[in-house]
Amino acid sequence: MPIQEREARRAALAQEISSCGEFRLGSLFHRHRRCGKPGCKCADPGNPGHGCWVVVKRCGKRTVMSTVPEKAVAQVREQLAAGQRFWRLCTEYAETNDELAKARLRKEAGAQATAKKGALGKPLRKKSPTKSRR
Repeated sequence: MPIQEREARRAALAQEISSCGEFRLGSLFHRHRRCGKPGCKCADPGNPGHGCWVVVKRCGKRTVMSTVPEKAVAQVREQLAAGQRFWRLCTEYAETNDELAKARLRKEAGAQATAKKGALGKPLRKKSPTKSRR
């Protein structure tokens, strides 16, 4: 792919990233736990406990959990989907930028190699293996 096409792809990805809007990173799951009050129904054997929705994400070495109200679960799912899209676009942007940098280096190295006297002269010969001494 030519350098101009890579630059255009990188610019298009940057535009898509900026249009992601509101998003969240992490995972949503339904969690059950016991409150610890002796008279509560969750203390009964066989009862799974109180349920709530939680978003979990990694922040450095720590895991951060935040409770989500039941009425906001649909909105949070959309935000998490947008976060996955954002992450995918950022990864693609980084890969495109890496390819672009490599292509520019190859182009510059090729231009420098042709400018040097004898740079494209003799091809390198493969050395014969050394004989082992016994």
